[in-house]
This record gives sequence, C-alpha cells and structure tokens, in this order.
Amino acid sequence: MKSIQKFTPKTNEFLTALRNLNQDNYKASPKLERSPSDRGLTQDKVDLSSSTKLSESESFIYKATPQMERSPSDRGIVKGELSSQNSEKEYVSVVISSGDPKKRSALLSANTAGSQEDKGIPKNLKIDRTLSSGDIVARVDKKLIGHLEGAGFKVTNDEQQFVLPIMPGDSSTKSRVRKEQPAFTSVMKLDVVNASTRLDELKTTGKGISIAILDTGVAPHPDIENKIVAFKDFVNDKEAPYDDNGHGTHVAGDAAGTGVSSGGKYKGTAPDASIVGVKVLNNDGGAKVSDIIEGIDWVIQNRDKYNIRIINMSIGVPSAGFQFDPIDKAVERAVNAGIVVVAAAGNEGPKMGTIGGAPGNSPLALTVGAIDDKNTIDKSDDEIAPFSSRGPTMDGITKPDLVAPGTNIISLNIKDSQIDKIAKAVKYLKDLPDEKLKELPKELFEGLGLNPSIVNKSPREIRKYIEKNLPNINYVNEYYVGMPGTSMAAPITAGIVANLLEVNPQLSPGQVKDILTKTADDMGLKKHAQGAGSIDPPEAVQLASDTQGELPEIFARAQSLMATTKGDIGFLMSGSAGGASVKA
Repeated sequence: MKSIQKFTPKTNEFLTALRNLNQDNYKASPKLERSPSDRGLTQDKVDLSSSTKLSESESFIYKATPQMERSPSDRGIVKGELSSQNSEKEYVSVVISSGDPKKRSALLSANTAGSQEDKGIPKNLKIDRTLSSGDIVARVDKKLIGHLEGAGFKVTNDEQQFVLPIMPGDSSTKSRVRKEQPAFTSVMKLDVVNASTRLDELKTTGKGISIAILDTGVAPHPDIENKIVAFKDFVNDKEAPYDDNGHGTHVAGDAAGTGVSSGGKYKGTAPDASIVGVKVLNNDGGAKVSDIIEGIDWVIQNRDKYNIRIINMSIGVPSAGFQFDPIDKAVERAVNAGIVVVAAAGNEGPKMGTIGGAPGNSPLALTVGAIDDKNTIDKSDDEIAPFSSRGPTMDGITKPDLVAPGTNIISLNIKDSQIDKIAKAVKYLKDLPDEKLKELPKELFEGLGLNPSIVNKSPREIRKYIEKNLPNINYVNEYYVGMPGTSMAAPITAGIVANLLEVNPQLSPGQVKDILTKTADDMGLKKHAQGAGSIDPPEAVQLASDTQGELPEIFARAQSLMATTKGDIGFLMSGSAGGASVKA
C-alpha cells in the first residue's frame, strides 16, 4: 500500500482539530497550535492508492472547519511580557485598566492628536475603543508595556487565545489518571444526573428565569429553539442565533434543554428556563479578553429586559490574580447587579493549585468542579473526577465552591459544528474493524498527536492505544453528543440556580452561593478538591424558599412577568436596557 505523502488543507484542518483535543500528547497547552510538521503542508492533492481512498460516506472526517493559526503573541501572557505580533512595528493588542477614572481620562487625552498632556503619561498608543467598564482597548508597542505598568495601569493581553477548558485527559494528570478516565456508556446520562442529584423530586423547572450563556454561541436546536429570548454576537456581529463550534449549545442544553428530541431523556436541570446566547468565542474556542468583558457588561445592561439572573461561563482565561483582572472585575459588576456568575473550575486536575484562570478564580463567582458519579444514582460511589481542577487559587482562595456531575454528559449536538465533526471522526476510528487499523497511514496518527510507530504494532495493540488516547467525545446521534468536563458541571449547576431563583427571585448572588454550599453533601475530601461538597438541589431549593431574599421586590416582579409571558416572547433582537446597580 502506498503511504500518503501529502495532505490537502481540509485533511490538515481535521488532523489539527482532533489533535488539539488530544491533550495527552500536548502538555497542558490549551492552545490551538499546529505542530511544525503541519505548517509546511501544501495544497497538493492527496496521493491515495485504491486501497486507502475513502468512500463518500467516510469522507466526512476530512471536512473540518479551518483552525486558528496562532502567533507567539497569542499565548496567554499575563504579566506584561507581551510578545510582538508584528516584528516590524512590534505592536500588540491589549486591554488597559485602572481603577482611577482620572488616570484613564489622562491616558486617552495624551493619545489624541495635538495633545500637550503632562510628561509621564504614556503616548503613541493606537486607541481602538473604550469599553463601558472604562477599560481601554488599544494597540501598543511592546516597549511601552513597562511604561504603562510603571504609570500604574494594568495591562492585559487582548490577542486571540484559546479559553475553553482543555479536554479531560491532559498529560499533566499523568498516565495513571488517563486510565481512570470514565468511559462512555449507553446510560441516558442526564436522566442519571437528574436522579442522582434528586432533581426529579423538585417541582421547580427554572420558569421565569433567564440564563446567559457566554460561550461559542447557541444554535436553534429543537430542544432550545423556542427558549432563546435574545442573542448577541461579539465575534461576527450576526443577528440570528448560531454556534459554529458546538460547545455553547451543549452547555445551554445542560442547563435548560427540554429533551424534546429524546422524549425527555436528555433534558437539562432547568427545562423551563430561558436562554440568552452571548457569543464571545469563535469557532475554535478562541476569544479576546475585551469581547468577554463586553459580553458580561452587555448582560448587565440587559438584565431587566430579559430577566437575566445567571451567567454561565464555561471558560478559563489566564490570570495574574483576581484583584486586577479585567474579567474578574466584570464578574464583580455582574454580581453587584444581582446576577449569579457560575464558572467552570477547569480540567487540569488532579494537581492542587490548578484553578488559575478567570472567572473561576474570582471569589464572587460560583466555581464548580466535576464529580464522576459512575453512571449510578447512588451517590456513595461518587468521586471527584480526576481531571477536575483543584484549588487553592494563586490568591490563596479556597476553590471550587462545590462540585456537580461532569462526566459522560450527553447534551445537544449541532450538525456540522466543530464538535459534531470531531465526534463523528472519533466514532469512525473507534468503529473501524481492527484489521483495517494497520492500513491507516502513519501520517494520520502523527496528525492526531499520536505515536505514528503504533502502526507497526498488532491490530489489538493499535486498538488499545486508540481507545486510550482519542478525545473522550461520544457521538450519540445528530441531536446529541456526550462530553466530559467542568464545562458541563457548571451549566448543570446554573440550571439548579434557576430553580432556586424560581422559588425566591429576591435571593442575592451571595445568598445563592451560601445556600448551595450549606446544603451540599460533604464527600469527606479536601476542600480544595470538593469545595463544600456535592450539590444537593432539593435541600437547596427548600432552604431557598425559607430564606428572606436581600434583593428589591422588582426582581420578584420581573420573574413573575417573564414566567407569564414566556410562551409569547419568541426571539428578541439584542438591545439595551439598563437598571440600577444592586449591591449583593
């Protein structure tokens, strides 16, 4: 058999996408970066012999969407050591922050044409825009970074960077942990979640509460299409809801899916809650800090219009500490406006101190780790998922706040999204007969980030290697896909928060966190692994109903109005509606 000497661009894209999800060989690097061997690939045609040419039905694995090529300046720099994206001009995109409005004003004034501003204020910045938070987005010569920081400004990288939690199974968890990763089963997972968390005992469904999903977008999947009350796109400025990655829609289903496409089997934890999609991540899972900040502030501005009481953020952005991080500052503004911010802890466990990104490091966010419930209703066999990130944060804060189911979670799938294509590719390789495995070209394994010499082994050994190292994604059908991660545990918790706010809409974010942590089931583990313990929805809802809420009555009226008009709302275009700041 002739080997494949060259790959088409689409093949390259598929291999890049799949390899980027195979963290076992890419060293805790949550970045969409091609290996050196990928960068020289040309558009030459594939040289296939008849024995290796794919059939039309198999060719879907080569139809991945383009991946993001990233320069060294894109790689999550957090301490001012910003590299140059343009070696000639040496300019980088940054967010410049200061708690002093006068300093921000002076900086803007100094960088206007003909300015005679006082000496000592950094000049020659290319100002892009000023965010509603007062943060300044600009292009800055990297030589000025130190000058800005010396003048008392906080400078944060605003280049595109990968912000989705890395796929469970990263090599930082060591090979012994990889073997412990739970396998997908035929169990109807969200049924198990609902039963093991005793959600089935509740009469609440999140009715009248809107959950904002800050993610890759939300698509009008049958399980949520009538629940999307608003959509805002900070990436491509599109108006109609969409999701070109699939992560955000999966997250939305975890929180508020109705399960209509599965006869109610795969429904979320708040099936009557409404969804507000806020796209701040591109199709690769990359984002700019400025877009995330604007997304949070947009939710705050539109809180009253859509009764947004919860923001789910299944993302993690490198942070040098919550005190000066602009995303954590935006989280603080949201919490002060009466909005609960639920954040994923991350998938870089089991080492301690691996919760380091914003917003999971914020003391005001409700940070959620993942448990492996063994696909059983009995909670006595629950364990902290090996991949779930542990605290403390770099600021010494105990995190996560609690843990929730986060393994083998089956939720919404969007046809032709990144996740859909990768899930189909994984299924194809897993379903391939053993005798066909040795016919796969070495270049295919190399492109997946796997050891190409494995093709010299027996089919049985190849099969064992593939099963161990392929991404832990399970293609169920065109409507559903299964994935593990704290990205799933967070929205499952966000849906439960909606249940609490349904019975008591005047609860403040601080009260919500206090109720959930007080009623959580202690697993007898370290606080930096389990937080307060495993979430207990019935106990939490009961305590919520018995608690005097701290927020004004207007929150109760907004919930009542949303609950009574929800069926007639339909899709609303993104707009702007303010509201007085509410201290939690």
